[in-house]
Amino acid sequence: MGTTDEAGNFRLTTFEPNDGAVLGTHVVTVNRRSSASTAGIPTVEDVASGKLSTEEINAAIDRSGAVASKTRSELPAKYADRKTSDLHREVIEGENVFQIELVD
Repeated sequence: MGTTDEAGNFRLTTFEPNDGAVLGTHVVTVNRRSSASTAGIPTVEDVASGKLSTEEINAAIDRSGAVASKTRSELPAKYADRKTSDLHREVIEGENVFQIELVD
């Protein structure tokens, strides 16, 4: 999980804040939601705390996609759900820098 700054830069969190993503190829989802639509969806800090199981995180990702699909987004809808996103990135050991373009 991660959040962007005003310029669109982001850092990912898996277990500890800003520790990055797990090595391997991943489907990338991107959501832009209002804070009102995020109720019940864990924050980056929740995930980093280590208190959530993999199942809870996966369920939250699915809920996030469902919430995003029901709210109006400024982004193309296909990127909100890992089942429809065509973005894939491979995380390798060391520093990874990804440019992500969202096109409809």
